[in-house]
Amino acid sequence: MYLSQYIDFHTHSDNSSVNAINVNSLQIDKLDKSSLNDFFTAGIHPWNASLERVDKDIDRLRSLVSNPAFIGVGEIGLDKLKGPNLQEQITVLTKQLEFAYSFGKPVIIHCVKAWDELLAVKKKFPKGIAWAVHGFNGGSELAKQLVKHGFYLSIGDVILNDRSKVREAISTIPIEKLFLETDTSEVEIEVIYQAVSSILGLPTEKLKLQIANNFREFFNI
Repeated sequence: MYLSQYIDFHTHSDNSSVNAINVNSLQIDKLDKSSLNDFFTAGIHPWNASLERVDKDIDRLRSLVSNPAFIGVGEIGLDKLKGPNLQEQITVLTKQLEFAYSFGKPVIIHCVKAWDELLAVKKKFPKGIAWAVHGFNGGSELAKQLVKHGFYLSIGDVILNDRSKVREAISTIPIEKLFLETDTSEVEIEVIYQAVSSILGLPTEKLKLQIANNFREFFNI
């Protein structure tokens, strides 16, 4: 079904490509303003983590479970540069992971400068569901470490920057662990695919086939 289409693994854009399967990333407080008919993920962003609201927010997530378009939990995670204190973020993340595991939903992770803490949280959970880091912009060593711990990595328009360390890191990411995304960018997903195809020396159609396969496996579709 998805073999001939591009996959935009994570997007907040209202200008998503008509030639792609777009996975819209929605925040709990914006669900009523967004279409829930297309594929989407939903979660409590670490910037918005709140112990006071978390149980109510989890209940809102639970209300989405019967919707077949709700295919993953995220973006969720940890951010040392923005949001409440890290321990509060860890508690909210852990509650969302418990929810995700209880319903068999894969998770999409936002992580900024908190990799050790994220890995420590991940070790507390069994294998069973897939984890992906969206907007990965790290170097080769971090990419290898995350893949070793079972993460998929999703890369956005940073790949278009000739000075980005992701351009070197991408060759170390197993293609079966790779996704591409637009996130908040206005760059079309097709452009990102073409850039990655060029860097990897891989025909775009072959890249599309592989990422479509990754998509089916990650979301169990």
